[in-house]
Amino acid sequence: MVLDLHTHTTASDGTLKPMELVEKAKLIGLEVLAITDHDTITGFHQIDETVYKDPKLLLIRGVEISAEYPTDSLHILGYNFDNSEKVEKVLNELIEYRNKRNELILEKMNQHGFKLTMEELKEVAKGKAIG
Repeated sequence: MVLDLHTHTTASDGTLKPMELVEKAKLIGLEVLAITDHDTITGFHQIDETVYKDPKLLLIRGVEISAEYPTDSLHILGYNFDNSEKVEKVLNELIEYRNKRNELILEKMNQHGFKLTMEELKEVAKGKAIG
């Protein structure tokens, strides 16, 4: 069985849109694909429902959740959950936390001589997750 259980799309820091990733997975012969974007499942809203009925590719709903441990940052992979409002709410809270953290990091960088605004950072990121 050929599979990839840890992939990212343009919904976080990947280079392919969700449907492009699905098509590429089919093209290279993957049988199982899990899309695990950072702290978001918005990419799944862009996937055609017919993909889930394709017998040649099992698409697994996933997410890579950012977490903090006292001594380090962790990434926890979650798989095969319901597309519920509760999941979206928790992930939106994580994104809000990340955005606040990014503002603090940017502030510290600017205190050390960098001259960069959040708007410039977002422009460079081109819609991808920052931080």
